[in-house]
Amino acid sequence: RRPLLRQKLCSAATDALRLMRLEAAGYETDATELIDPENTPKNIMLRGYLKKNPSKAKLEAAFKEYSECYRFMYGYDPTPLP
Repeated sequence: RRPLLRQKLCSAATDALRLMRLEAAGYETDATELIDPENTPKNIMLRGYLKKNPSKAKLEAAFKEYSECYRFMYGYDPTPLP
């Protein structure tokens, strides 16, 4: 019923899933606000830095968390990591 709020929620959820997917692939991630949100609605920069030798257990836990969130949002499982 509230298109503006739905758009903001979807944008935030999509960014969160993107960061979770990167973490599940072995990246350290963060999100940074670039400029004042009054100037543009899309001002979040997502960054990822590839970790050296991430532990397999942490990667599996990160992918499990990502999969649960993805399943909640879309109703089906994401494509597995290669």
